[in-house]
Parts: sequence; structure tokens; C-alpha cells
Amino acid sequence: MKRHAFIPSSPAPLEERVALSPVGPASTVATAPVLTQAQSLNLYGIVLGRDTTVGSMHKLQAASATLSPLGRVSLKGFLAIPSRGGENRLVHGLVTISNLQGTVTISLKGMVTVYRGPISFASGSLTYKIDSATKADHGAKGTGPVSYGPGPVLQAGRFLLDFGNYPPPP
Repeated sequence: MKRHAFIPSSPAPLEERVALSPVGPASTVATAPVLTQAQSLNLYGIVLGRDTTVGSMHKLQAASATLSPLGRVSLKGFLAIPSRGGENRLVHGLVTISNLQGTVTISLKGMVTVYRGPISFASGSLTYKIDSATKADHGAKGTGPVSYGPGPVLQAGRFLLDFGNYPPPP
């Protein structure tokens, strides 16, 4: 007995065929989210605020500052400066910059010099890296220099973060 293979043939080219509608309740087709190109966000400006220190953790908080291109912002986070070691110490931290248009979370790392005297303080050169951003700045990326110091007037419990304006404080 000889077998013949069945080979279906289409009466119309693929472009002219009509798709059958789904049977049953309407189905939803999952669509992939639209990926946008990450925008570069280069921070520029000065933040002055309060530094509450407990051991090696410096809690940073500023109620109002202006950072370009974000505009008027508040800032809170921490900078970890080891309480032991020589004058020069490696530091790291994490701060969140917020306004009505969203939040930008940045990590900080670098080297500071610790000064001992009537008022002890640290200052030095750091770098920032944008870890995440929400709302208007969602997907933003960026890195850059930032200086850390006690502020323009040496006063206990104050800090300055300078995103690209001036050389590091003494």
C-alpha cells in the first residue's frame, strides 16, 4: 500500500488571508513597555544644610536648595565617614533629592580630610552617581564631581555639597 502525503495549499497569498476572530470573551494583548533612551542629568549647584552626626554616620538634611536642572529641591540622606583612621578617609553615602516633579537618588563616594580643632570637620572631593529617578526624571543617568565640606561659614552641624561650582573647601 502506497501512502500519499497531504500538503495543504492556500487559495490566497498570505497578505490576503483574513484572520479569524477569537471565540469567547474579548482577550487583551500584552504589549511591551516602550523603552526610552536614558536622559543624562548633570547636577549643578550648592546645597547647604544640617549635619547630624552619630558615630561615623553623618545624617544630611536640607529643606531648600536649588540644583540645576531640577530647580528648587530638598535633600536627605547620609554620608559615612569612618571615625577611625588617619586624616584622609574613604567615604560613601546615599542621598535623595526631591521636589514636586519627583525624586533623584544618588550615591556618593570619595576621599575626605578630617580636621581636628575647636570645631572638627571634614571636607573633600567626591563623585556622585544617579542610582534611580522617578516621575519627570525617570530613567535619568549621570555622574559628576561634588565637593563636601562644612559650608561657607565654619559652624558645627552644617554641611555643604557643591555640585560643580567651586574648588573643594579647605
